[in-house]
Amino acid sequence: MRKTFYLLAGLVFCLPATMLVSCVDGYDDEPLFESDVRNTQLSSPSLDKSCFATISTSSGEKVQMTWPLVHGAGGYLVNVAIQSGDTQTPVITDSVVDGVSVTFDKYEDTKYVTSVRTLGNEKYNNTDATDATSFVFSTMVEGVSIPAGADVAQFINSYIAQHKAEMDEAMAADPNNYEMAFEMEAGQKYTLNEPVDFGLYPITFRSADKVNRATLTLGENGYITTQAGLKVKFINFDCTMMPKAMGLITLGATPDASISTEALGYKALGANQDGFVIQKPVVLQECWVRNLPATLIYGNAMPWSISDLRIKDCIIQAANAANTTPWINLTGSSNGLIQKLTMENTTFLNTEKNEKEQYFMRYSNSSNAQPRKIYGNTNNFLEYTISNCSFLKTNPKKDFANNMPNTQNGKLLWIKVENTVFYDVYRLYQLIQSQWVKTTTNNFMSYSADCSPQTTDFGPSGRTDQYGNFYTTRDEAVEFNDADLKPLAFSKPNAGLSLAPAGLAAAAKAGDPRWY
Repeated sequence: MRKTFYLLAGLVFCLPATMLVSCVDGYDDEPLFESDVRNTQLSSPSLDKSCFATISTSSGEKVQMTWPLVHGAGGYLVNVAIQSGDTQTPVITDSVVDGVSVTFDKYEDTKYVTSVRTLGNEKYNNTDATDATSFVFSTMVEGVSIPAGADVAQFINSYIAQHKAEMDEAMAADPNNYEMAFEMEAGQKYTLNEPVDFGLYPITFRSADKVNRATLTLGENGYITTQAGLKVKFINFDCTMMPKAMGLITLGATPDASISTEALGYKALGANQDGFVIQKPVVLQECWVRNLPATLIYGNAMPWSISDLRIKDCIIQAANAANTTPWINLTGSSNGLIQKLTMENTTFLNTEKNEKEQYFMRYSNSSNAQPRKIYGNTNNFLEYTISNCSFLKTNPKKDFANNMPNTQNGKLLWIKVENTVFYDVYRLYQLIQSQWVKTTTNNFMSYSADCSPQTTDFGPSGRTDQYGNFYTTRDEAVEFNDADLKPLAFSKPNAGLSLAPAGLAAAAKAGDPRWY
């Protein structure tokens, strides 16, 4: 016979889950008092946002879900699933819980569909609740919804102007954790006909659904500009008409004095450059970019440095036949660099034959791109990681990188390039060679007639990392033709592309994993 339990104390045990290990709080087998609820059909407890909290454990962050106690209950039937588009992946399935809480793993930008149904208690002749109570809990930053069909710049710029005072107050109250979001409706179409300016506010800009992404079409004056941390997620960008002189993400033209190297305290730590620093991460995640005319990240010819740039799980397709500006462009000023760069599980490709000298990544000055000159002596490091990416015709005529920092002081310049495919990419070594600690494993390179091989990029006579690994392995079987490299089709799986390599690279599962 099931007994009713009430206290938030006692034994803790774990129940199996279909996908994740989930723990539940259990209770002593004997109640401390008898319930006065008898001969009753019970109701399920209410659920709302207040029932969910983040807790830290030795295995990472968890969500603790707690619900009000129902007197006379014999337990609760609990279900939790991750919602992605129309698909639900079970986390906790039909688990009988003798307490009033469960815990499960917490993932970023995830919607959990939860339900709790009260079970009856035979001892008191109480019967099960007829229905479960359900609630959708999201780990996404709470956002302002942008109406379907709106011009995003007009909506956001107007919203920020109208709510500036309250946004400033909220950010001042908790500057380290403040963040807000603007959210486009799932599957809807939007325009961006002028710059959307997030200013100094840390912002997440996203679609409401990770799978059914909104599509944003940029007009002749449309691009995104910021001076702060920015997370751009789950969006299809059509950049066909955007201005060639700007980047999809363009850093502010008039940087605020509050984020100068002086104001941030870096000069007091030994920095000797007058520049501006975005301290929080700039993120491009799970986005598809179509027909990018030139630049992805642009420093606007100002001395900008980015502390943490992440490009993850994206397909970024350029249509660039003549523009020479780099994909990541921090040129045109006295200084500027990216301190920590992460590119993973992403494909970069150009569908046009570019005969121009276009770098993939470029800084203004190698000497002034030394991290200590911007961040001071206590922050004198760089950390670059390129993992499981595919670079296809991104820079066939010019160096992969230029003006990289070249100091070897303190061995604080790290680069890791692993499991990555390079096709028609010129002088990869210009990115790697100047870094002091180099790790280059399981990378593959090949060329068409449009690109001249650089023997320093691969074995058997090329450069090696700290462990004797060549930067890449030459693989003649990796080849992509014009039919393979085509503009993205947003309505099709993987944007209508099939870009798995052949040969050694295929055997090693190198490159963007989506193609496998």
